Formats: sequence, C-alpha cells, structure tokens
Amino acid sequence: MKKIFFGIALVMLVTLVIGCGKKGLVGKWRQDGYSVDYYFIFNEDKTCSYEMSGAKRVCTYDDDGSKITVYYKGNPNPNIYEYTIDSNALTIKDSYNNVIKYTRK
Repeated sequence: MKKIFFGIALVMLVTLVIGCGKKGLVGKWRQDGYSVDYYFIFNEDKTCSYEMSGAKRVCTYDDDGSKITVYYKGNPNPNIYEYTIDSNALTIKDSYNNVIKYTRK
C-alpha cells in the first residue's frame, strides 16, 4: 500500500514540476535578426507591451492558442496575429503574411 501512495505522490510531483515551466505566450520574447532589441512581453493578466529602442507600447491581448489579438492603447483597431510556439521560439504571422520570429528571454 505504501508503494501505491509513493507512486501516486511521485507522479503528482513530476506533473507539478513540469507544469511550472514556462509555457504558452507568457514571458518576454526578443525579435530575432535585428541589432536593436525589439521585445514582446506577455503577462499572465492579459496585459502586454511591445518595446523597441527604449519606446514602449502598452497593450492587452486575447489568446486562443493559435491567434493573438493585440489591443494597443490609443488604437481602436486590434492587430491579429497567427502564431506557433516551438520550445523557446515564437513565430508570428501578421495580416500581411509577414513572418516574425522571437526567442524567449
């Protein structure tokens, strides 16, 4: 009986540890391919920001798992991006079919 409880406890611990890793959009992402730093930062509370060369655009976002809808402060029209995440790589495609790659920081 102790072995069963130990086994269940071990499975629960492993699940907890794996679940605590960074997943999804939440985090800081650096745009690849530029000498100047461009970052998208997605927070758990659905707020976000886009930072570039010291300037910062504040936003909120919705995420359905394959599309991000970003609402920039002061802009009534949201930006909708398709995206995929592979490990620490985020690939975003905008409405003009431009593909932008980011790396999690």
